[in-house]
Amino acid sequence: MARRLLLAAFWLAAAAWVAPAAAQEGAASGPTPSPEAPTSATPSPAPEPAGRIGGVVGQASTSVGVSAVDDAFRPMQLTVTVGTEVVWTNEGDNPHTVTADDRSFDSGTLEGGQTFSVVFEEPGRVPYYCQIHGEPGSGMFGVVIVRPAAAAEEDTPAPEGPLARTGSGPLPLALVALVLLAGGALVLRGAKRLLADAGDGSVDTEGRRRG
Repeated sequence: MARRLLLAAFWLAAAAWVAPAAAQEGAASGPTPSPEAPTSATPSPAPEPAGRIGGVVGQASTSVGVSAVDDAFRPMQLTVTVGTEVVWTNEGDNPHTVTADDRSFDSGTLEGGQTFSVVFEEPGRVPYYCQIHGEPGSGMFGVVIVRPAAAAEEDTPAPEGPLARTGSGPLPLALVALVLLAGGALVLRGAKRLLADAGDGSVDTEGRRRG
């Protein structure tokens, strides 16, 4: 009876230990989906919108827009990377201008629906304003923050997915099984000795050796 109880307790403890280890091992060794190969597509040039006014010459890698509404630029602050084209569109009822504080670009008067674009080729902070409804830093003004392409890549989060296995992970199943077998042998050996001693009367029923 004592032997059965010892064996039952041992195997219950072994099952409780092996199950989490096996689950972690299976999760770590599961198939890792291969990343999809990036597809390269050459964007077709956008048609020139009606009423567009030319800006600084340059080749744009992407394009973003800013709305000039009555007495405000939206968004007022815009962060882009080098090579980005910024397109301002007058969506208000009043005329506006897009004028750099240092006069590096100036749209002239933009009527409703007209646009003006600038391709930013160098990193930096470029403040601008509307000459009709503001001045540098007040009234109707805005700023474009141009960042190097490398800085934008550093901020890109790593793709989510299964983590690569390292040597500090859970014990391999083979090693766990070996430890369990060795422990089981020791438990059985102790149980046999306890039963033998109980049979010849050298220990009492509670496992204490008689004098």
